[in-house]
Amino acid sequence: MSLRQKALISDVVQVLVLWWASDWRPKFQFSQKHFQNLFSFGINIVGINLLLFFNKRTDDFLIGYFLGPIPLGYYAIAYQAFTIITQLLSYVTGSPVARSLFSRLQQEPERLRQAFYTVTRVASLIAIPTCIGVTLLAPELVKVLFGTQWTKSIPVIQILSFVSVVNSIGSFSNIVIQACGKPSWNLLLGLINTPANLIAFSVAVRWGIVAVALAFAIRAYLFFPIPLFCVRQLIDIQPLVYFRQFLVPLVASLIMATTIFVAQYALRNLLNSFLLLGICIVLGMSIYLITTWLISPNLIREVFRIANINNFFPKRIIPNKNR
Repeated sequence: MSLRQKALISDVVQVLVLWWASDWRPKFQFSQKHFQNLFSFGINIVGINLLLFFNKRTDDFLIGYFLGPIPLGYYAIAYQAFTIITQLLSYVTGSPVARSLFSRLQQEPERLRQAFYTVTRVASLIAIPTCIGVTLLAPELVKVLFGTQWTKSIPVIQILSFVSVVNSIGSFSNIVIQACGKPSWNLLLGLINTPANLIAFSVAVRWGIVAVALAFAIRAYLFFPIPLFCVRQLIDIQPLVYFRQFLVPLVASLIMATTIFVAQYALRNLLNSFLLLGICIVLGMSIYLITTWLISPNLIREVFRIANINNFFPKRIIPNKNR
């Protein structure tokens, strides 16, 4: 039985169970008022998804057209790693939960602002060391996971890792914008980003896949403040307070990076890639956790508190000051 057949059977069973468990039955009724409300919101979401699709395919198309299938293959492996890292960070840092959380707090700007700071702080605690670690350990990761024939993908992975930081942390800005009922703002941001990517890739592709990745990263960092400006209009965040959330993870990550770099230099000629990768991961994580604990023990406690799914609700993350 194929995966599609299994998925179809699963969907049919779920529908039958829901039909049996619920008394509600669909009726052939049309509400123009509700349609207008849903359409005005949904059309922007559709537009955003279309722009995301073109954003994800523009670089592939240009590389394939101008450079050929072999460079495209190297770039595709790097982009696959970038996608996995970004999706993993999105899941681990709680983007799906943040969407529900921000929606519940949309009528309480003060609590929404504090929640935004909290999830940004926790996300940066995970995203920054992960992406710096991937950048340093990319040679070993590629050799272990893909093989030595894909070593030309290493610099692309290293560059795209820094884009993963912006994507994972910056996604909370887009979630706030959407939660506050402004999907058209996200659509406008997409209309700005897509042509910018197209121009950047078109200019960079003549210098190869590394230049394309570098153009991607530069565009991502240059446009990073724009959604923050939109969020500031909605919930009045303070830029200094916002960027202060990155301070502890950044300092601890730099210390971790120094440790990994020294270990790589000392052990690279003594161990194979698999053992070196394992030692560097364990050593880097240990140094990062110890450093973070020494600098800000309350931050570690906050992560463990939020990691408990039963506590991941607005009233527990952001105490109600009126109580």
